[in-house]
Amino acid sequence: MKIVGIALLAVAVVLLVFGLDASGSFGSDVSRFFGNGPSDRTVWFYVGSGVAGVMGLGPFFSSRSLIAQSERAGSEAPPPARSSGVTISLRQLK
Repeated sequence: MKIVGIALLAVAVVLLVFGLDASGSFGSDVSRFFGNGPSDRTVWFYVGSGVAGVMGLGPFFSSRSLIAQSERAGSEAPPPARSSGVTISLRQLK
């Protein structure tokens, strides 16, 4: 699963590079001159890069991944709290 995450992070970097390249293109300069914003193509490269980056980080921060890391490290969950053996019912409180 982490291999997919690494691949998506690589795709995110490639899309970011394409977006930076497209932001310096002539078409983007014309779009900024007339519309005061980057071209649609540049924006889509940035959006795709962000989405791929978030999806690529997902396998590294998922609950299954964190549980597996803690099991490999040898840490165990703390034992359940022990009761004192004293129980009080509502009838006794009246």
